[in-house]
Amino acid sequence: MFNHRRNEAGLAEAYRSPKGIHVDNGTMYVAGTRSLADAFDDLKIPLRKTDQTRRFRDADEVFGKGGISKVVGHSLGGAVALEL
Repeated sequence: MFNHRRNEAGLAEAYRSPKGIHVDNGTMYVAGTRSLADAFDDLKIPLRKTDQTRRFRDADEVFGKGGISKVVGHSLGGAVALEL
């Protein structure tokens, strides 16, 4: 079941974290655009190069450790979630 409040809280934590990622109870939350570098990475999305963004590399590292059953993202983080 989709829990909007939990997702909002998880994304808020992701936006506060240094790498834009927060994990809670098997869910990874991925923040969207927060910097000029992220804005540059946004341009890679329509070119199908999301996997070449910093946020993707950071999220993929966390995802690869296992224990993640759901990924929730906003903006750039949504593209990363879909790519994962």
